[in-house]
Amino acid sequence: MDPISRLPLPLPLQQNLTAQLLQARDVAVLAVGSDLYGDDAVALRIVELLEPHVGDGKPIHTFIGAAAPENCTGPIRRLKPSHLIVIDAADLGKPAGTTELLDPERLTGVTFCTHSLPLNVVIDYILKACPECKAIVLGVQPEQLGFEKPLSPPVEAAARGIADALVKALSA
Repeated sequence: MDPISRLPLPLPLQQNLTAQLLQARDVAVLAVGSDLYGDDAVALRIVELLEPHVGDGKPIHTFIGAAAPENCTGPIRRLKPSHLIVIDAADLGKPAGTTELLDPERLTGVTFCTHSLPLNVVIDYILKACPECKAIVLGVQPEQLGFEKPLSPPVEAAARGIADALVKALSA
């Protein structure tokens, strides 16, 4: 595996994610973004990397929200997950591939890329039906959002690192 193939999450972020998922029973991972706009597809790539782990004893359920994450709210609400992880490309003002845990209650200060319904509205709607659910939002800084472009190398590496971190956190 070459050095850019997987960018590990910073240790504090990995530890925080692991701690938050320690008591996870069912985890809904909602991927938001468009595969038409380069790095905006990072969450879709992460779900693709997680798919081999769905059903292998880890409590992962993946949902492709794409540019309309509100379309996944019904199935997620029926699942009644213990944790909801929302992943999206976000302008964090940092180097490409930077990943941050974002406070779901403070999403208004972060610019998300291709969906019109604010993520906090989608998250609030799910949490109203699942009051025991804990929401976790991961934002990934894109490098380029060009039409029909592939993921940039730093964002692909971040996607692999996030998928790896989630699998490890759910195995802890």
